[in-house]
Amino acid sequence: MDTGRYFHPAGEPSQGAVLDTGLKCLHSCLFCYYRDYDGQQDYQALRKGGFRSAEDGKRILDQFVTNGYRHFDITGGEPSLHPDIVGIVRYGCANLGLAGRLITLGQYLLKKAFDNRSLLNTLLEAGLTDVLFSLHSADSDSFNTFTNGSLKKLTAAMDYLDRKGFQYGTNTVVFEGNRGALLNIATLACDHGVYIHNFIMFNAYHGWSERKKSIRMQPRYDSVRPFIEKAVQRMEAAGIAVNIRYAPYCVVKGFEKHIVGLAGVFYDPFEWRNRACNYEKSPEFCAEPISIEHTYAFRREEKTLESGWRIIATRGDNLKVFPEVCGCCAAIEFCDGLSPFYLAAHGDGELSPYDSFAISGTLPIARLEYAAPFHVKTSAMADMREIISRTQS
Repeated sequence: MDTGRYFHPAGEPSQGAVLDTGLKCLHSCLFCYYRDYDGQQDYQALRKGGFRSAEDGKRILDQFVTNGYRHFDITGGEPSLHPDIVGIVRYGCANLGLAGRLITLGQYLLKKAFDNRSLLNTLLEAGLTDVLFSLHSADSDSFNTFTNGSLKKLTAAMDYLDRKGFQYGTNTVVFEGNRGALLNIATLACDHGVYIHNFIMFNAYHGWSERKKSIRMQPRYDSVRPFIEKAVQRMEAAGIAVNIRYAPYCVVKGFEKHIVGLAGVFYDPFEWRNRACNYEKSPEFCAEPISIEHTYAFRREEKTLESGWRIIATRGDNLKVFPEVCGCCAAIEFCDGLSPFYLAAHGDGELSPYDSFAISGTLPIARLEYAAPFHVKTSAMADMREIISRTQS
């Protein structure tokens, strides 16, 4: 019987891709990685950015089929602002048979779009399979402070889907501003039709690595742990699959099954196997699968950073580094380590190496045995919570 989903074998490469519609966005998320993109300051790249043409978007979708992808995310910027977002969804989902998920802050989904119907209703009619909402606060005032958006508009879109029985996912970027509210965010998600949630640990990537104020944006892992543990437990009890993205394993010991780091990201079923942020490149270039082996490769390399810290290994061309305390850790080759900026700002005092760490092939055994986040939604009305609850029981 078709249950409207498939189970992605843990440890195998993702079968998902991303259609990046362009940088255009009117939101002002404090932690946005494109905030100072390409040397432009304070969201100017987002305000001035445009959208990829619908024709190019459809060519990328064609390449997704050629390259064997089964599902795709639609991102930006804010993709719901794309003037032909409905046509793109219809082409990818209804015409090509791919499962499509829209990543959005949810601010424009209930606006009137066609024949006095909401954009969200029209997207559903066009075959949209899933939605991934950005949920960075459970409080209206702080949500507005963090994003310049309206929590009321976001939850109204969630309510609309709830009434239809359409389940969806949520993302929370974990930063200094919301770390103490993670349980409240989890509770809000549990009260709606969320079936999968990602806690994305803020890292000083892109322009943030050069901003002194990013030290105020990225909290210490040990200050996050008590809040994220309670939030994860609350969600799991409600039948929600939970991922913690981009944190070293040892800072959340006991929750290893939830970790999706750079070493394991390509084996996460919802991760993108192709290139994003290449708005000027050809559709064929953007849709091409990227190398798993080399993108975030682990390398033993002893050197001293500009901050004075001695490291013994790197990952992803110095994207992450491993201080000397990690040298005896059994998990080192599968771990994210720390960003150089984090190490300079917070040091390595939180790290506690593993004496042993069970691995089987590409992933830790704890992750391999956690089936809940490996169910991929392929039908709009699939009851994912029921499936995940059975998986976790």
